[in-house]
Amino acid sequence: MCLKGKFLVLVLFLFFIPSGVFAQQKVEVSFFYSQTCPHCAQEEIFLNQLENEYPEIEVKRMVFSENAELLQNFYNNYKVPLGEHGLVPIIFVGEKYFLGFDESIGNNIKEFVMAKLEGHQNVPEKQDSEEGKIISLPILGKIDTEKYSLATTAVILGFLMGLMYVLWEH
Repeated sequence: MCLKGKFLVLVLFLFFIPSGVFAQQKVEVSFFYSQTCPHCAQEEIFLNQLENEYPEIEVKRMVFSENAELLQNFYNNYKVPLGEHGLVPIIFVGEKYFLGFDESIGNNIKEFVMAKLEGHQNVPEKQDSEEGKIISLPILGKIDTEKYSLATTAVILGFLMGLMYVLWEH
C-alpha cells in the first residue's frame, strides 16, 4: 500500500470513529457545604456514589465557612443572585450551579454531569425547571428564593427560632 493509501485510510478511520471515544473527559464538581447541614450530608452521600460510579468525575469538597473568598468568586462567575448567597449545599459544575439538595436536584445534577461526560458543551436548560430558584429546608419545606430577599428570610427565621426558644422554655 502506498503512502497516499495509508494516509487516506488513517483519515477515514479518524473521521468515522464514534464521537464517544474522544468525549470522555474529567468533569470537575465544586461542592460547598456546612458540616452541620443535613442536606449537605445527603448530597455528600450522593456525590460519593456518583464518583464511585463514574471515575471521570472529580468532586472538590470545600467547607463553606473556610472558603468564603473562593465561594464569592464562584458567585460572581456564575452570576448567583444575591438572595442565594450563603445558602448550602451548593455545587458548581460546567456552566451551571445547583443549590440545595433533594432527589429531584440529585437527578438534575446526575443528568447534567452525564451530558458533560458525553462531551456536550452546552447542556440546554429545562424549560419548566425551577432548580436554583427553589430550595428545600427542614420544617419550612420548599422556598422560592426569588420571592424573598436574604434579609427578609433572615428576619423570618430569626423570629421562628425565637418563638421556638420561648415555647421550649415554658
